[in-house]
Amino acid sequence: MDLQDLDGKPKTRWVKLHGHLDGVELLVRAASPQEARRFHNKLTRAGIVKDNRDNPLDVQAGREGDFFRELAAMYVIDWRGDIKPEGTPYSPEVMGKVLGAYRRAFERLMEVVGEEDAFFEPAPTD
Repeated sequence: MDLQDLDGKPKTRWVKLHGHLDGVELLVRAASPQEARRFHNKLTRAGIVKDNRDNPLDVQAGREGDFFRELAAMYVIDWRGDIKPEGTPYSPEVMGKVLGAYRRAFERLMEVVGEEDAFFEPAPTD
């Protein structure tokens, strides 16, 4: 255990997307359990997700776009790679649309967010 990991600085890592999103990487930030709980509570209060502790991703009908945008704002900091038009700056609004349109991108983000240990050790981009 390295106590310097508790310095309060956000832990991030670049993560490759796969399949037809090959060539795109996302800079993803780790969230502490407390941050994740606050995020879920925020989404619940805003009526974006249902108050369902068994399924915290139970999105209210018609609020999917809001959910994906908030998810991008919480966990994705930047992107790089094969993004067209070239030079398009990262924004949570556009990333939210990507997460909603490409199931594989959403699934990959959820997978990476759950890999807490990978944020605390040097890991190659996967």
